[in-house]
Amino acid sequence: MEDDIELIEGKLALKLDARAGIWRHCIQLADGTDQDIHYTDQMQICMGAYDNDAFKQGEWLTGRYEATLGWARPRPEEARAALVIGEFYPDGREIRIEIPLNALIRVKSNGGR
Repeated sequence: MEDDIELIEGKLALKLDARAGIWRHCIQLADGTDQDIHYTDQMQICMGAYDNDAFKQGEWLTGRYEATLGWARPRPEEARAALVIGEFYPDGREIRIEIPLNALIRVKSNGGR
């Protein structure tokens, strides 16, 4: 991500958009509020490891957010979030990493769009 873009940090969460009747991924912020994440938004996930039941934060992996949500209206347990980090040569298949709920993530602040 570009250095001059404001990033917000929180946990990946899932919420029901009552107006549209669909499930959405969002970033849950430390203050208890959330912000929607939109398809192809730039995202970072925190890599790390557990040591004696404590999470030791490591490097951030950057890519773009994609999900199995939207108008397909999956049940919450079917919703999947992925970080797309690149493409293979020669056929262009994507390198995707499934992101579990509650993973520590950063996304560009969208000003509540």
